[in-house]
Order: sequence, then C-alpha cells, then structure tokens
Amino acid sequence: MFKIDRIDILTYYILIIGLLIDHISTFIGMNYYGLSEGNIIAKGLMNIGIWSYVDLIICLTFIKLLQIVIKRYEEIKIILILPLLTGIFRIAIGISNFLMLLI
Repeated sequence: MFKIDRIDILTYYILIIGLLIDHISTFIGMNYYGLSEGNIIAKGLMNIGIWSYVDLIICLTFIKLLQIVIKRYEEIKIILILPLLTGIFRIAIGISNFLMLLI
C-alpha cells in the first residue's frame, strides 16, 4: 500500500511539474506556432530572456519559505494547499496550451 509521509514533498513536485508543463507548452506555442504570450509581465521578461529564470526563482523561493514556515509552525500544514493549487492550476494551463496547439 502506498503511504505518503511527506505530503509537502508531493505538493512541491506538483508545483514543479506544473511549472515545467506550462513552460514547455508556452515555448512550443511561441516558437513553432507563432503564438504570443498574453501575460504582459511574462512577455516583458521573455523579451529580455529571463522569464524562465525569474519563474524558477519565484518557485524555489516559494518552496523554501513554505518549508521554513512549516518547520516553525508544524500545526499549519494547511498552508500546503497554496503550492498544490498553484501546481494544479499551472498543469491545467499547460494542458490547455497543448490542446490549443492541436486545434
């Protein structure tokens, strides 16, 4: 039977998988299909070539801050809903991007 002892690690993996799917689908759409990014901030970061780096730094900072908070206050593990929802949202956006490319 599969038992999850560290639910925090699972939520971080979901967040990172969402980040990767979103980036890959956006990269393919922009470079092979001529699509444009709708987010003005992301588009500006893409124009100067630092979008992936900034997104990765934000993601890793988010994870580290959550780890610090959970280590300090173990009773508030409900805060893990934030990376879980963010990861699920980014996975959905990435899948949506892929579906848009197929249509």
